[in-house]
Amino acid sequence: MAVVAGTLLGLFALLTAGCGHAPTSRPTASATAASLATVSYPACVDLLPGRSPSLPYREYRFTGNYAVDDFCDTVTVLVERMPGSPGVPVQRVCLMSNATGRLRVVVPETVCGQLGWWITSAHCSSRAIAWEELSPGDDLVETASWRLYAALFDPKTLRLRSTTLVAQGRTDTCLRPLFDVAGSAVIWRTQRRDAGTERGEVRMIDLATKEARLLATTREAYHTVSAVDGGWLVTERVGRTTPRVTLAVRDFDGRLLQAVDLANRTPLVHFPAF
Repeated sequence: MAVVAGTLLGLFALLTAGCGHAPTSRPTASATAASLATVSYPACVDLLPGRSPSLPYREYRFTGNYAVDDFCDTVTVLVERMPGSPGVPVQRVCLMSNATGRLRVVVPETVCGQLGWWITSAHCSSRAIAWEELSPGDDLVETASWRLYAALFDPKTLRLRSTTLVAQGRTDTCLRPLFDVAGSAVIWRTQRRDAGTERGEVRMIDLATKEARLLATTREAYHTVSAVDGGWLVTERVGRTTPRVTLAVRDFDGRLLQAVDLANRTPLVHFPAF
């Protein structure tokens, strides 16, 4: 496998569109209650020939079955698929220095240590890493248990510090989280199903202080969550009878910075992310 580490630009990218918690503070209001700008889509899009930008890069080659799960300016997080029993995925998490290509296995096996559990995905910042562990079985057709872990790491040695169990749940009452990392903060969204009701939540924990907060809630559903230093972005379903979603950008104190109606007409929509 070849990994290319180049100059990372602060781009606003488009991505295609899955409990135990610490004490919480009062959540902010839903973005749908705010005054929304509306995205204006062009009637047609013209394609023009162009040239790729000339960016400096380094290429590193590794032997193994790797997938790049996330990256930032200084490190890349790779998930390595290991040999295992048929139908039982075995994966471990590695950090790579973008400057030197040094690769270190930081999560060699599941932290929970339970038989059949596996690491599904990981995200990173220049200071921290988070990953999800999932119980055996197909979580789309049967109830599964999940755990979200995170840890700060030493940028020089790539060694993890103490690991924190950020959240956990079962998919019959708390759907699997989507999560992101910014600085020392881990932000995740999930959908709760309690006593016949359903609601979406976005939560955050600062690994440096262990302070955990409930950032936002909705009676509908949050589709995606994305974070950068100082802010986070979430997309929210407008209603169960419409495919439309809204986008909200907030700071870590919950203040709404921008809200946009994506005005999509079909459920298939490309969700924005930082």
